[in-house]
Amino acid sequence: VIRPALVLEVVVAASVVVELLALQPAVAYPWPFAVAAFRFLYTDYFGDRGTFGTLVTGVLVLEGIGLFVVGVTLAGRTRALGSRLLAMVACGVAGVATLSVVRLLTVSLRTGDTWPALLGHIQTIRISTAFPDPNAAGSYLAMGLLLTLGLALASRARGHAAGRRRGRGWLALAWLHVVLVVAVALWLTGSRSALFAAVPASAVMLPLVSRVPRWLAWGGLVAAVLAAALLFPFAAGRLNPPDTSGRSI
Repeated sequence: VIRPALVLEVVVAASVVVELLALQPAVAYPWPFAVAAFRFLYTDYFGDRGTFGTLVTGVLVLEGIGLFVVGVTLAGRTRALGSRLLAMVACGVAGVATLSVVRLLTVSLRTGDTWPALLGHIQTIRISTAFPDPNAAGSYLAMGLLLTLGLALASRARGHAAGRRRGRGWLALAWLHVVLVVAVALWLTGSRSALFAAVPASAVMLPLVSRVPRWLAWGGLVAAVLAAALLFPFAAGRLNPPDTSGRSI
């Protein structure tokens, strides 16, 4: 992981330098511009990021790569830490998903005709409470769906192996409820690319999850395929609304 991450960081850093070189002639002379950019990194970057958008974008990517390498390295040293990190990320995803579901319920209750409004809103509106871009929310929730699904299957497998001791069965059931909430929130984003990516990714992931009984993995795969086929007529209107410009497949 570390070597590819270093290569990617070099590429990102080089891209930032090239963009700054292209920006510099229109702003200031080379030396004052370089001094201002360096000063921005240890002052305004932590408060006001209104200037040097190129630096902000590049540094955020570098930070993300660095955090990923640190997380993988530490999780490789301590197995329990990796499981806790995954659970923490999954809890964050669950929180974001819950906010979207609550927003749907709130909007439906305000109409005074709750159930028809609820069914209509599920099909027509796009909800993203934590992100301004519904497509970005869809991508985040799609990745979170795979994570929570993996945690649910792994918890169920460990529960079977341990004879359902230490509450493993209840933990698996809790993660399955989280999977349902995240799936609903993903649907509410209306992000077709995220929805199309999540279905085959989930189907491919199920047989590959370690320590899951084979009957459960293949049964889940068949169930996912059947569910996608049965829900397609219902999803067609959501994914290809005829009255909304720019949304046609």
